[in-house]
Amino acid sequence: MKVEINNIDELFQAIGNYNVPTNVVLDVNSRIKDWLVSGGNESDNYILNQCKYVEKIINKMLGEM
Repeated sequence: MKVEINNIDELFQAIGNYNVPTNVVLDVNSRIKDWLVSGGNESDNYILNQCKYVEKIINKMLGEM
């Protein structure tokens, strides 16, 4: 089953459901926080890129790549 992450809510759900490496979680969390603090929105492509990065990590861990 391939994981698909398309928004910030799905991102947090996936992080909770899979054993995403701590360094990845900390990095993505920091990037998203900085983006939002600087005036970005949860629906921006930058956030989607972070979702897709975690999606790739999870699918690689699951052998779905």
